[in-house]
Amino acid sequence: MGKKKSDSNSVNVQVGHAENSLFNTAVTQNIGGVHLNLGEDAEEDEAPELPPPNSQSLALFRALSARFTLEELETACWELGIVFEDLPAKTLSGKARQLVQKAEDLSLADKLIALVKRERPDAAL
Repeated sequence: MGKKKSDSNSVNVQVGHAENSLFNTAVTQNIGGVHLNLGEDAEEDEAPELPPPNSQSLALFRALSARFTLEELETACWELGIVFEDLPAKTLSGKARQLVQKAEDLSLADKLIALVKRERPDAAL
C-alpha cells in the first residue's frame, strides 16, 4: 500500500504480513497530536493486571479507608516518609489503597500496621 501524508485528523490503515498470521491489520489514528492504536496490537499496550491483595493488605486498606480521614492519611504518610502528593488518587479510598501499595513497595507495611494499631487499637488487623 502507498503511504499517505498524515494530518492531525487522519486515519491510517496498515495491512501487512505478521509472524503468526496471514495478515496483520492495525488501525491508527492521530487526533490533536495524540496517537491512538486501535488494532490487534492494542492489547499489548495495556498495563499488566496487579495480583489481588493478600488478606493483611486488604484488612489494612479497609481500616485506613473506613477509620481515617484524608488528613490522618496525610499524617501517616509523613510519619512513614512517604510524600502524600505522590499518591495520585483523589478519593479517601484511593489514597488508602495507594498508601498500602506504596508501603508494601517500600517495605514499610509493618510500620503502617503499627501506626494503624496505635491510632485505632480496635481496628481489625
